[in-house]
Amino acid sequence: MATFKAHASWVGLCLWGLSAFCFSCSKRPEDVFGTLSPRPLPSISRVSPSGGIAAPDDLTHRVAEVEVFGDQPPSNAARVQVHGQRVTVNQRTYDLAVGDAEALGVEVAKAGVVILSFDLNVYFAQTAALLSILDDLDVDVWVQAAIEHAAYPLILKDEPGFRKWLDEPRPGKIRVIQRADGFEVQTNMGKLAGLDRNGPSIPIRGGRFDLATLRKSLQTVKSRFPDAPDSCLVPSYGMEWRSIAAALNGFYAAPKQRFFGQLCLVFPRPLPK
Repeated sequence: MATFKAHASWVGLCLWGLSAFCFSCSKRPEDVFGTLSPRPLPSISRVSPSGGIAAPDDLTHRVAEVEVFGDQPPSNAARVQVHGQRVTVNQRTYDLAVGDAEALGVEVAKAGVVILSFDLNVYFAQTAALLSILDDLDVDVWVQAAIEHAAYPLILKDEPGFRKWLDEPRPGKIRVIQRADGFEVQTNMGKLAGLDRNGPSIPIRGGRFDLATLRKSLQTVKSRFPDAPDSCLVPSYGMEWRSIAAALNGFYAAPKQRFFGQLCLVFPRPLPK
C-alpha cells in the first residue's frame, strides 16, 4: 500500500509539472518571466514649418524656425575671437600654427573663463589645437550664441575622455552626432530612429539643420531618461562652427534651461608632431 501511495504521488507530481509546462508554453516568454529587454526607443516625428507634427508624406524642404536660447554668460569671461588657427584675446592675436600655443595658454589661464566666438567659415578641425589647450588648462569654456546676451557652457572631452564617459554604468549617455546629412541622436539603449531607419535621426532639409525636431527629439529622450545628468554633442571634423553653435541651441528647452544638466563637446586632439 505504501508503495502504491508513493507511486501515485509521483504520478501526480509529474502530471502537475506537465500541466505547468504546457501552460507556460501557451504564453509568451515575457508574460511568464517578465520583460527581459527594455522597450526600444520610439521613432521621432518631424516638426513641420508651422510648428506642428509633420505628416509622414509631408515633402516640404523647409524647417520650423526656432528661438535662440542659452545661458547668461559670466561677466568676468575673456572674449576669444577665433579666426581659424589664429586667435585674438584682449586685442592680441596668437597664431597656433607658428608656435604661439604657450603664450596663448598663459593668457587664457590667467582669465580662467573664456567665451569663444568664431568668424565665418571656421571649421571644427581648425580649432583642435585651441580646444586641446583649453581642455588641458581646465578653464571654463563658453561658446557665444547667435544673440548677444546668451552663451553655451561646455565640458570639453577628447576622444579618450568621451570613451570613458560612454563606459560609465549610467542610463542615458545621450549624444548627438552632427554630420553633414543631419543629426544622429544616440543613447546607450540605441538610436532614435527617423523615417529612414538607415539614415540620420533628423536629416537636413533644404540645406538646413532641423533644430526644432532636435529639440523635440531630446525632449522625448528626456522623458525616457529623466535622471540623466548630461549629454554630448559630437560634430564631424569638417563641420563649420556656425552650425555647431546652432546645434548647441537645440539642447535647450527654454532660456537657461537645458534638457540635461551638463553639455559636453567632443573634440579631436591634433596628432603629435
